Amino acid sequence: MKMFSFLKKNIAHPVEKTFVAFLFLLFSSCSIFPGFQAFAEDSAPYLLKGEIKMDETCDDYEVAGLDFYIYNRAQKEITGFTLVFYLFDEDGNPPSTGRCNVVVDVCLSVPEHSGVSSVVDITRFLSVIPDVPYTADFLYISKIHYADGSEWSDPLGMFAF
Repeated sequence: MKMFSFLKKNIAHPVEKTFVAFLFLLFSSCSIFPGFQAFAEDSAPYLLKGEIKMDETCDDYEVAGLDFYIYNRAQKEITGFTLVFYLFDEDGNPPSTGRCNVVVDVCLSVPEHSGVSSVVDITRFLSVIPDVPYTADFLYISKIHYADGSEWSDPLGMFAF
């Protein structure tokens, strides 16, 4: 019990103690249940991979674009979705100016149990044009619109992998 004695000295309010306990359980559960990533990969209705490209000869974007591949694992056609990702430089740092969080609505048809490659222009999100392309991390889909009018959502990126 000496290990947690700092809680009595530094955290006086019962709500703060509860919050610290909650955080401890949350982070320890990530190491106790390493199969969560496999669960997320099996449960998500899509597979997604992508990378930032900067090619002067590409007609799909002005300066930079996210070249991505999406595979629809659902039993219904996708008519559109919202891509979310974060930009980082070659050292793993966010851009020095501008936003690092990018949210893009994509109008793209993806048939059931099929994959499609596409490119999204991200030039408008760049305040400085880097010499080396940024990397995209924590790439996920926050919302999917289906042809039958239904929607699937993951606003917090719980299925990002």
